[in-house]
Amino acid sequence: MSQTEKAEEASRYHRQFEVFRGAREVRDFQLVLCVRAWDRVGEYSVGVLEQAVAEEEAKGMFVNFSSEPVVIHSPRAALIDERSEFRTEFTFPWSLL
Repeated sequence: MSQTEKAEEASRYHRQFEVFRGAREVRDFQLVLCVRAWDRVGEYSVGVLEQAVAEEEAKGMFVNFSSEPVVIHSPRAALIDERSEFRTEFTFPWSLL
């Protein structure tokens, strides 16, 4: 993808970041954005999300947050369940602090 296409894709996150900013007005939290995708797709997705965060930071989106947003990648894992059917694991433990 070209830089222009990547920038357009990153701009799609703006509305979601607005929701996080609204939630921040109620309670402080550290924003940790987790990409759940296969390795190669995940690496690309992390880059797009990091670019989106950088653009929003430049606009002052996260100025009232006590810490900068963090982007992590937690690769999906393929599992075989008891019935020997292929499925994907979607569990990711998290909690609000």
